Amino acid sequence: MRPKTHRPCATRARNAGASSACALSAALLFFAATSARAQQTAAADTAKPAAPSADAYVGTWEATLPSGPRVATLALVSDGAGGYAGALVGYEYDRPVNMEGPSSGTPKVAMRWGSLLKDVRLEAGTMTFKVTLRPPSPPPGMPATIEISAEVKFAGGDAAVLRLSHPRKPEPLVLKLVRE
Repeated sequence: MRPKTHRPCATRARNAGASSACALSAALLFFAATSARAQQTAAADTAKPAAPSADAYVGTWEATLPSGPRVATLALVSDGAGGYAGALVGYEYDRPVNMEGPSSGTPKVAMRWGSLLKDVRLEAGTMTFKVTLRPPSPPPGMPATIEISAEVKFAGGDAAVLRLSHPRKPEPLVLKLVRE
């Protein structure tokens, strides 16, 4: 038989009027959880807005003239490493195309040129890249390849603006893009 002085701890604590270890542990867990929730809420209030997902840029973007003909197609894909890859295809027609308004008759595509995108970078809703064109029969004195710099400013949704800059042209070609 045990002597009365060796009662279990919980019984001694109860008899002494102290709170049980379980109640104390529960109280500590409650306060720790409340504190963690408060810290998460404060962090969420000061956090920057989330960047758009890759879906905001991925897809097929078409550039058409106000007169109707398609001038270029930009295809963007996620490269799987947090960046982007793609291709730019341009269209040349069998006759001059009216850039401003409707043209007489429907022009026919005479040549397609294309290039994979190089040095693709995306910062704050603006994507920059380069394309290298290889004309099939460059005129005498013209280089075999032409490098064009491009900038796409995404306006949100399915709209963007494409600026193509060539070193020999004083002004960039500016085209509106619409995602298919």
